[in-house]
Amino acid sequence: MVISNNLNVIDTLSVHPSMELVCVGGKVRTADRAVVGALAMRFIESFRVDYALIGISALDPDGSLLDFAIDEVEVSQTIIRNARKVILVADSSKVGRSAPVRVCGMEAIDYFVCDTLADPDLRQACADNGVTLIETLTHP
Repeated sequence: MVISNNLNVIDTLSVHPSMELVCVGGKVRTADRAVVGALAMRFIESFRVDYALIGISALDPDGSLLDFAIDEVEVSQTIIRNARKVILVADSSKVGRSAPVRVCGMEAIDYFVCDTLADPDLRQACADNGVTLIETLTHP
């Protein structure tokens, strides 16, 4: 079962007939087709998922996950609270970028999947918080 608050994810996965898809209900933010708001958070709270995949807009070297939209942050925080394991997926362009709203710190993350992580402070924040770092770019 895949539960998503993003209509693009639901559309992409809907071509797999054997996959059970659950779309979160609530207000659709048309810019990125994310479902947000109080109704979405209440919907998410009715589930306890094994794994949550989350993305972010910015990642501070101290390990803070940041975003621009408060309504998206509230949904992300609800997803994190209702997951047994949290997987952060973000490419290296997010590192050191600035955004005003804090989602959480690295202590809430179990796995961090990225292309490459050159920032030593962020690498240390992962280690200090027991985050498994998975870098997808391999170097010869």
